[in-house]
Parts: sequence; structure tokens; C-alpha cells
Amino acid sequence: MKAKSLCRILGVSLLSFGVGILLSFFLPETVLCVIEAIVIVLVGLLYFLQK
Repeated sequence: MKAKSLCRILGVSLLSFGVGILLSFFLPETVLCVIEAIVIVLVGLLYFLQK
């Protein structure tokens, strides 16, 4: 069960990394900054909701 969870986390991480690199080629810097700030806030909220 732990290995399946680790593979899922790794897959989501690689997918989000790839999408981030792809978006960096097509979107201007200001839009990327806003998206990054929103993602950081959402990750923080998800972290605190889990605890």
C-alpha cells in the first residue's frame, strides 16, 4: 500500500513539474507569478487542513 501511494505522489509531482515547464514557455512572467502564488497558498491550506 505504501509503494502505491509513493508512486502516486511521484507521478503527480512529475506531471505538475512538466506542466509548469510547459506553461513557462507560453505564459508571460506576470501570469506565472500569480499562478505560483496561488499554488503556494493552496498547498499551505491543504497542508493545514490535513493536520
